Amino acid sequence: MSDDSIVTEITPRQRIELNKALQSRSIIKKVVKKSVIPTNLFYDYQYFFIITNKVHQTYRINGLASQNIYHMPWVINNVKIYNPKIAEVFEWIMGDELFAVTEKTRMYNSIILDVFFEKFAAKFAWENLKTYFPEGYALLKIKKQPYNIGYTKRYGWYGAFPSPRLPFYLHPYTKFNVGDTAAITRLNRFQDTLAAAYKKGCFLFEYLKKFSKCEVQAMAGAQGKISESEFNILKDVYPGIAQFDYRQVQILNVDGNRNVYSHWLLFPNNWVMLQSYTGKLATVDANLKFTGLVSIDAFNRSNNDSGMFDSTGKRIDRMK
Repeated sequence: MSDDSIVTEITPRQRIELNKALQSRSIIKKVVKKSVIPTNLFYDYQYFFIITNKVHQTYRINGLASQNIYHMPWVINNVKIYNPKIAEVFEWIMGDELFAVTEKTRMYNSIILDVFFEKFAAKFAWENLKTYFPEGYALLKIKKQPYNIGYTKRYGWYGAFPSPRLPFYLHPYTKFNVGDTAAITRLNRFQDTLAAAYKKGCFLFEYLKKFSKCEVQAMAGAQGKISESEFNILKDVYPGIAQFDYRQVQILNVDGNRNVYSHWLLFPNNWVMLQSYTGKLATVDANLKFTGLVSIDAFNRSNNDSGMFDSTGKRIDRMK
C-alpha cells in the first residue's frame, strides 16, 4: 500500500483537521525546509552545461543532483544551490517537458505526507482503534496514545505499544487487525516478559539509557524470535544457553541514529549476544564492564557475531 493511499483512508473529520494544519504557515515552512534540506543526500545524477557565448568563449558548468525534490540542493562548481529552476532547465534540455508540472505535484504530495506522518498518523490510528476495534482497545494495558503507530484498513494497526513498566527507549512492536483480540493478549504477555527482564537487570538496558535518541525495537510473536536451527548453532558455540528453549530467545533491534544500527539476542538469563551492527558504535562506558566491545569503536562497517555477554557485561568465551 502506498503512502498516498494511507492518507486517503482518513475520516472526513480527520481530513478537516489535516487540511487545517496544511494552512498553517509555520508548519508548512518547517516541512518544506526539511524536504529541501534533507538529512541524507545521495547524489545519483551528474549533469553538465557547455555554454558558448557570442565571442566563442566556452564555459562548462558541472552539477551533481540528488533524488530529492527538484534534485536539490544542486552542487555546481562545489557550491550548493537551492533553485528549483535549475532542475527545470536541465530536465527540459534532457527532453522532459512535463518535469516542471510533475515535480510540483510531487512536492505538494511530499508536503502533505510529511505533515500527515509527523503530526497525525499516530493520533488518527489511536482514534480509529477506539472507533473500529473498541474491544481491542479495552484489552490493551496502555491507555495513552503511543507516538509511533499507524493504521490502514487493509493491514490494521502496527507499531510500538509502550508499557509504563518499561523505559522510554524500549518499544514492544506488534500488528493486529480488527477482531484479533488474541494478538492483543499476546502483546500484553510480551510486555510482561520484557518488564520482567528489565527488572531483573541487564547491562545493555543500563548502557542504552545514556542515548536520548536510542530506540530498542522488540517484536511480539514469531517475528521477534530466532529459528530452532539458528539456536542449535548458537548453543554449540555457547553451551550455557543449551538449557533454554529457542522460543524464549528475543530479538532486539537498536536504532535511533541514522548511522548506527545493532541487532541483539536476549536470553532468559539476561545474557545478550550482539549479532551484528552497522556503523560506528558509541564509546563504551567502562563502569558498565562492556569490555568486550571496546575495540568495536574503531570499526565502521558491518560485523557479525560480535560476542556473548552476561547480565553485567562480562564477555562469555566461545567454545574452541
